[in-house]
Amino acid sequence: MRQHRYWYDASNRLTSVVDGNGATIAGLAYDVQGNLLKKNAQGYTFDYGNRLRAVPGKASYRYDGHGLRVNALDAAGAQLNAFYTRAGQLLYEERRGRGHAEYLYLAGSLLATRSNGNVTYQHTDALGSPVATTNAAGQVVDRTHYAPYGAAIGKTIDGIGY
Repeated sequence: MRQHRYWYDASNRLTSVVDGNGATIAGLAYDVQGNLLKKNAQGYTFDYGNRLRAVPGKASYRYDGHGLRVNALDAAGAQLNAFYTRAGQLLYEERRGRGHAEYLYLAGSLLATRSNGNVTYQHTDALGSPVATTNAAGQVVDRTHYAPYGAAIGKTIDGIGY
């Protein structure tokens, strides 16, 4: 069993995680607005609207007037442009050099994604969390299991919602 100790500042923000041997696993620092300023040696830059603008050496981001992320540029120069409906749902992504993706919704929930001509369907549980993705033939191509409080187990989610 893993044992970790967690340290918090006066504002109840996590500042460090220490393992059972006393070694620091993660050190965190925050700006005056409470945004993450540093995690270990990696810095983060936020704008006055508390939106992530840059992760130096890794990526930069731009937002529209509604606060929706419309552009992401990684350190290798790969760019992603996002387009939204008036309701703020992601409708289309253009990934320079990697194709595009279109998103289809039904009653406000993501139903299907078409990426470079391939259609996949999103399946959710009773809480609306995506638990499976199937292809056009109905075969399960991805499953997601969740821990209590909604953290995905064994994978990172890099789709809608960033």
